[in-house]
Amino acid sequence: LPARPPKRAKRQGPSYQKRHKKNGYLESLPVRSGTLEQILYFEQVMLLGSAEDLKKAITPSVTAEVIWELREDTWHLELMALDQALAPNHWPPADEDLVDSSGARHTRLQRETAIRRVLPARDGEELGEIFVTEIPTIDRGLASYHWSNRHGYLLALRELMLSWHKCPESIVDADTAHVKLPSRKLERLLVKFYCESFFDTFGRAPIVPCRLPYRACIRKVPV
Repeated sequence: LPARPPKRAKRQGPSYQKRHKKNGYLESLPVRSGTLEQILYFEQVMLLGSAEDLKKAITPSVTAEVIWELREDTWHLELMALDQALAPNHWPPADEDLVDSSGARHTRLQRETAIRRVLPARDGEELGEIFVTEIPTIDRGLASYHWSNRHGYLLALRELMLSWHKCPESIVDADTAHVKLPSRKLERLLVKFYCESFFDTFGRAPIVPCRLPYRACIRKVPV
């Protein structure tokens, strides 16, 4: 048998080094040495002692809220990731030497603000948060029950999409009047373009806004 050819040394270029570069902040975090006995999930303390404790604490209603929070955070981050992919000129350069410049920070802040206008905001506020900071008692933003409450968020999403690659003329020329039929038509156009663009970019269906679970809706105040 012929001798096996020598193995080629793995190339460790800039892209490899970037993927395997250690995160200084994460490296500086202390490692927990003791046992975690309980966790606080919003207003509820969950004991982590035995399987019976977990069963009592993590009920189906709690699980539903945890899943809602994960879905909400995920769709916010997916929206940002898709925007970075389809409108790269509206984000600072990926060059590490330029990321921390004042111009890069300003560019990022501008685009993140545009994205936060699409996300559900608290009462009296204009911008939503990238990560969930409270569980509301009513559906907000693009998950609102009434079309009129969704309309402003649809306009914010359309404004974001206008700079996306291959934004359809149907969205560019869409009727944006605060009237039920045009608003519902605009919603269908935006949903179609968003889902198709996400699938074409990342190869799977996106996580989309969802309604609150029952446990959240029966509370008197957000937590």
